[in-house]
Amino acid sequence: MIELKRFTREDWYGFCGATRFRDGNEPLIGEFKVGSQEWVIVVDGNPDGPQITNCETGEFYFTHEPVNLLFQLRRYMTEADFGQMFETNLIVECL
Repeated sequence: MIELKRFTREDWYGFCGATRFRDGNEPLIGEFKVGSQEWVIVVDGNPDGPQITNCETGEFYFTHEPVNLLFQLRRYMTEADFGQMFETNLIVECL
C-alpha cells in the first residue's frame, strides 16, 4: 500500500514542477517498490495525472491511464510483482 503525505520543503526542491491542487492544498507524495526498483509517486493538480519516478534512473511517467502505468512498469515486474499489484490494489490507490 502506498501512504501518501503532503509535500515538505525538500519535496518541493526535488519536484519543483509539481502544482498545488485547485483548492490550494499541497501536492501528495508516496513511495512504492516494483520488484527491486523503488519509485516515487506525486499526486498534484497537474491535469496529466499523477507522476511516477524511478528513484534509480530518474525516468518518469504520467499515469493518467492505468494501462499506461502498467505498460511503463512492465519491464521491472516479475509475474509475482504483477499479481501483488492487483492483490494490494496498487493501481487503484495510485490513481
